[in-house]
Formats: sequence, C-alpha cells, structure tokens
Amino acid sequence: MKLSKEEKKFWQRYYRIEKLADISSEMKGIVSIDSDLDDDYLFYLTSRVPIIRAFDLENTNITDEGIKLISKVKHVEKLELKDSRQITKNCLPYINTLKELVLLNLMKTSITLNDVMLLNELHNLKELYISSDKDEDYHFEKIMQIKDILPNCIVYVNYETLE
Repeated sequence: MKLSKEEKKFWQRYYRIEKLADISSEMKGIVSIDSDLDDDYLFYLTSRVPIIRAFDLENTNITDEGIKLISKVKHVEKLELKDSRQITKNCLPYINTLKELVLLNLMKTSITLNDVMLLNELHNLKELYISSDKDEDYHFEKIMQIKDILPNCIVYVNYETLE
C-alpha cells in the first residue's frame, strides 16, 4: 500500500516522512497551540497512527468532527481543547468513548458545566477543566452533580476547584 498524493504532502510537511513504512504506529502526543491545525490534519494522522496518548490542541481550528476522529485512536490519556470554540456538546459522545482519559480540558469551548453531565463513561478521569460565567453557588451545585458521575475526578471551574 502506498500513500496518496495528499497523504504524502501531509506526512512530508508535518513529519518529514517520505514512505508509509516510516510512519510510527504509536505517538506519545500531539502538541499544537495557537495554530491552524484542523480536522484534515487529524484525519491524516489518525488514519495511520492507531495509538496517540495525548492531544494538546489549544486554540486550533478543530471541530466536533476532529474529536470523532480522535475517538478512533487507542490509549488517549490527555485531551486539551482549551480555546477551541468550535468544540460543542455534540462531540461529548465521542469523548465519552476515550476510556483511558485521565485529563480533559474544555476551558473556553462551547461546552458548559451542564453539558459535561453526559461524560458518564470516563471512570479514569482525574482532572476536568471547564469554563463558566455563572456564580459560585451554581458551580458548587454542578460540581457535586459531576462528582456523582465521576467520583474520582477533580473538577476545575475557571481554574479553581470548590472541593
């Protein structure tokens, strides 16, 4: 099997890889902060690398469709999506499939404290970061509800925990 023309351009541009045989089956992580990284990037990456342990995608152009692609990868332990406003609650079912997730950062996305109640399958989650413009009483109430769903998780609202 060979790389398509588009794939070859992707692998050359981002990783200086010329041949399919040179693509690793595992990566420790992807870091892209304040970049134009998008769903196309994730498409090419996740179609060839089945194991990626961490995604640090702060202020990128990925959407819920990109999260769907990430959900096909194995052993994801860290997912940082801070400042990615195109990320909505529609991607939560895909995030919920990332059973090995330990850290999830949803700060300054379109996901609310109420939305994260859907994350009921992330039993290994230890840290959850989320933004809110509500008052502290509201935060406390929602955190207690989240703690019922994710008892081993510390919830940070605007980088503060009320635990």
